[in-house]
Amino acid sequence: MEQAVWTIPAERMKMKRRHRVPLTDRMLSILQEGEALRQKDCDLIFPSASGKALSDMTLSKLMKEREIAAVPHGFRSSFRDWAAETTNHPHQAIEFSIAHVIANKTEAAYARSDLLGSGLVDHSQKMTVAARVTAAKKAVGQRS
Repeated sequence: MEQAVWTIPAERMKMKRRHRVPLTDRMLSILQEGEALRQKDCDLIFPSASGKALSDMTLSKLMKEREIAAVPHGFRSSFRDWAAETTNHPHQAIEFSIAHVIANKTEAAYARSDLLGSGLVDHSQKMTVAARVTAAKKAVGQRS
């Protein structure tokens, strides 16, 4: 996390490709706060009470209790729709943000970079901040 990039190893990804996520300052501060709560002998930042990964059912239950009209499974789809409909970020930046791979096999064969060394990092961070602001406004009943 020193480089403000979260790397998810290929074996944990559906498409078996490493995914790197540039982190915003707010994300880094949340991770630092979580570090103080870390359980001994557990490398998860936000584990369940038993020290295991949180299940999707746990997150669904939390959202239902908080009266959030969404489900965890739909986060990526909702983000994709929101980014396409309300931002001017490049299509490729949006797709990389949610770890989509290029469908065209010829194009994919030549696209070996995750573009973190390019301007897409800035787009990804800006999309994340904009999504957070939009969610906060909706939480307090404002229109975005």
